[in-house]
Amino acid sequence: MGYGIAALAIIFLLIVGNVQTREASRLISQGSQLTADHLAIDILRLANAVNDWRYTRQLADGPLAVGQFGLVPVTDSHIQAAIQGGRLWIWSADKPGLLDSLNRQSTSSALICTVSGGRLKMSDGTDMNLPLPAGVAEGNVVYLN
Repeated sequence: MGYGIAALAIIFLLIVGNVQTREASRLISQGSQLTADHLAIDILRLANAVNDWRYTRQLADGPLAVGQFGLVPVTDSHIQAAIQGGRLWIWSADKPGLLDSLNRQSTSSALICTVSGGRLKMSDGTDMNLPLPAGVAEGNVVYLN
């Protein structure tokens, strides 16, 4: 009888442990998704602010001081931006879920690219044949406008 109770107790503990592990894994996944969503929203907010700014002012080629656009709350400090060849480049190091979140937030924009092999590539792998601004590195996610 004692062994039966001990066996049931061990089975119960294994089930509880499995449920807790799944819950912890789900919470970690949700946290990563929230981080990716926040970063994607900030990238798109910055793109909108810069484009609004460009309607009334000129921006020279080169890196942009993200703070000059007056976004509140300020964008994530990992986001960088530049104007090169008249195009707006906004990029960040890739994070789990960032590419999917940007596609979802922008309704699958063709302007979302990644840097692979030192080249800017669209989501379907097409090389954009554009020189990268200083600071854009391998594996970065780029929003091009």
